[in-house]
Amino acid sequence: ARALTLDGAPSWVGGHQFDVDPTDHALRFNGTSSVAYTAAPEVVDTAGNFSVSVWVRTPDVSAKRVAVSQGAAANTGFTLGVEPASGDGARPASFAFTVFNPDPAAPADKKEAVVRAELPAAPEEWTHLVGVYEAGLRSLTLFVDGEEAPQAKAVPFAMAPTTGAFRLGRAQAKAA
Repeated sequence: ARALTLDGAPSWVGGHQFDVDPTDHALRFNGTSSVAYTAAPEVVDTAGNFSVSVWVRTPDVSAKRVAVSQGAAANTGFTLGVEPASGDGARPASFAFTVFNPDPAAPADKKEAVVRAELPAAPEEWTHLVGVYEAGLRSLTLFVDGEEAPQAKAVPFAMAPTTGAFRLGRAQAKAA
């Protein structure tokens, strides 16, 4: 187990089972400056098979909200959270699992691979997310409350080990 460092004043609130278990607590992040993180080295080996899971309850689904991420040399290795609706409204806000190409010179269509839930993300509801990366198949799968997203997403690049901090509440931007 690794200790988390809290920064930017995240607050402790009742967790997803607080009504039946008053010892269940969760961290609330402000969406901008609050974060919980581990010191490097990596927690998740992103070059091999991995899965990450988290309970989320977001007050706002109109902006990107990262629940879990791990940093890499150029930007972020992966994120799990909420993607906002598309600008044209064709795609509603949804939960998403994203991995990023470790090659900063990769063409635009190979910068990231994203698998999204089919159902829209609902604000203020506890939701369990699990993101799974299978290295041998180079595929991403997302589970929302135990239900698999409609299809796995092929990853058009090889993942590399990440060396940055494991974060709750936000992702690394560029090499920060």
